[in-house]
Amino acid sequence: MIGNMKILQMYSAMAGHAAKSHATISENLANANTPGYRAKEVEDFQSFYMRTVENGDQGLNTIRLLESNGPQSPNGNNVALEEQILKSAEATNQHALALNVYRKSLDLLRISLGRQ
Repeated sequence: MIGNMKILQMYSAMAGHAAKSHATISENLANANTPGYRAKEVEDFQSFYMRTVENGDQGLNTIRLLESNGPQSPNGNNVALEEQILKSAEATNQHALALNVYRKSLDLLRISLGRQ
């Protein structure tokens, strides 16, 4: 029953998307000094979610990674540390939002069932 609730499915997908964003950002930061490394970024959540809803698939393995088109350093690397830090903060906020809505939705379900 709970697994069929669209709001819980959406915010579960949002939390997973934020986690994938953090993993991608971590990889970018780890390769900040690697010559020729091209930074990656995760597609935005709206595009991911609309595509998965249309296909009927909620799998997080379908999140697309895109190559970042930022300016390159002389060694061919295009990882901008400031940009990665901002993206990390955005992903943290997205994850916190998803968990809060998920938690509050479960609280409402408990209250409606008389199990506070």
